[in-house]
Amino acid sequence: MFQINSLKTCTNGYKNYIKSRPGASVDSVRRAKKIDLTVVAEHPMFQKIIAADMERIDFVSRIKNFRPETVSYCSQVYKTYLSKHKCI
Repeated sequence: MFQINSLKTCTNGYKNYIKSRPGASVDSVRRAKKIDLTVVAEHPMFQKIIAADMERIDFVSRIKNFRPETVSYCSQVYKTYLSKHKCI
């Protein structure tokens, strides 16, 4: 019971802190916008996760871009069907 009450108290306190804290300064916002995120390296702890995610993204992109090489079998079957059934 004590843990539930203290958790609720902490949660409410954090919500009130978020509401009442001062906003970021203009200079701070300007510096944050200047950060080039393309050169920021990933943390070594997340390298395996990122590598697995990149493999998944690569696999999905290959599936999305897949185009069969030929459809000659389908066209031959269709021509055969037309010739047998005289649908022309």
